[in-house]
Amino acid sequence: MTTLTPAQVQRRVLDCIAGILEVRPPVHADATLGLRFVEDLGADSLDMAELVMEVEDDLDFCFPDPPPVCVTVRDLVDETARLLRERDEKGQA
Repeated sequence: MTTLTPAQVQRRVLDCIAGILEVRPPVHADATLGLRFVEDLGADSLDMAELVMEVEDDLDFCFPDPPPVCVTVRDLVDETARLLRERDEKGQA
């Protein structure tokens, strides 16, 4: 299992967001991390469920059930990075 850097996790999560929400660049800009899924990107609950599944599939891991509540793009990036880091630390122990 390859450990991803925080920048790689961010890029992969942003790619998933772009695909599911059909958001075109500048979604990859750092300024995008503060965008809110519902208010700024127009996501609904189905979009969020699809996004969580896409991130899980892309990064080969599972969010806990129920998945975390992520209001902003940064919330999702940070939570994904944290869970992947924990998974990798357990795998190395």
